[in-house]
Amino acid sequence: MIIGHQNERAFLEKIFASVDAGGFLLIGPAGIGKFSLVKELAQARVGRIDLILIDSAEASLKLGLAKKLRNISLLKTGSIKRVIIINNAQRLNEEAQNLFLKTIEDLNSNTLFFFVADQAGALRATIRSRLEPIRFKPVPFELISQGLKGRFKPNEIKAAYAFWPGQVGAIISFLTEPAKFNLIKKVFDGNGRFDQLAKLKFLLELEKTVDLEELIANLFVLEQKNIMKLKKSDLTRIKFLFKLYLDSRFYLNKGLQMSNLFLNYYV
Repeated sequence: MIIGHQNERAFLEKIFASVDAGGFLLIGPAGIGKFSLVKELAQARVGRIDLILIDSAEASLKLGLAKKLRNISLLKTGSIKRVIIINNAQRLNEEAQNLFLKTIEDLNSNTLFFFVADQAGALRATIRSRLEPIRFKPVPFELISQGLKGRFKPNEIKAAYAFWPGQVGAIISFLTEPAKFNLIKKVFDGNGRFDQLAKLKFLLELEKTVDLEELIANLFVLEQKNIMKLKKSDLTRIKFLFKLYLDSRFYLNKGLQMSNLFLNYYV
């Protein structure tokens, strides 16, 4: 069940029903349900549409994948409508974006592209100009509270909303996987508490349990609580987190990045 976004749902329903070909950009903060909504609507039509989902951040970077999707999009589908949904489109590298630009310009009928992104600025202006934007806003607390009623306690929902206002996905993840968040909080609170062997053991546990982008997002939230103190060490960590977040869009060794973050900035 998708919480909120009734106007966006209605608009997407119209697109599926009446648009034969085109490209669309679903844009808004992470964790608010953009990808979940368009995927739900598309999956409800499987059998009447040919659906291709790209839900892997790393896979979406590959130029080879963009070439395959271009070749697929040029194939005739007869009366069946083809729907291609790419999550984390902000991670597409420049070569892939250039190829998708040509793909959208050369679309045959019966093909819809949906690019889902948290940061429109990460996509080139030329490709953005060829995509119709659908803007998603954070979900109000009242809708989240009502939607999660019976699944979580009201005080738990309120506490999670304080960390991730309007971000339903992040709230549900936080409430269903508290052990994971506690692990991240242990990183944040771990200054001076680890000897060398404990550092290595904890790092292995961290790499197995938490994705790098998820770790960065949660550390950002925790750092915000101390930002008003304006300590030099806090600002240094925030600058490094931001750089690491930008770097994580490209092909780099994420395990090495996590090690660098943990060993040099949080212990």
